[in-house]
Amino acid sequence: MTELPARPLVLLLIPADWQVEERAYCELQQFVRDEYGAGLWVKPLDYPAARSLLRLIGNWNGWSASEVQQGLAVHLASAFFSLGWLEEPGC
Repeated sequence: MTELPARPLVLLLIPADWQVEERAYCELQQFVRDEYGAGLWVKPLDYPAARSLLRLIGNWNGWSASEVQQGLAVHLASAFFSLGWLEEPGC
């Protein structure tokens, strides 16, 4: 049987064509640590994608997945973004 990590972990898979805003990323790390006592592991995907993939690993001590995802939403939107819309043909 596989043991769960000692503390909860946010696994975040970011599309290859997304950018990182460094200050917001640091704030995201701090929020995850302070609010949930969790770690953050970010892994870039090898390909472009429409959105990031978020997985919660371990025991979240009473927090539901939807509560954590809702709590992270604003921080994720600030920390990661895509400029792909600039490459689309416009008017």
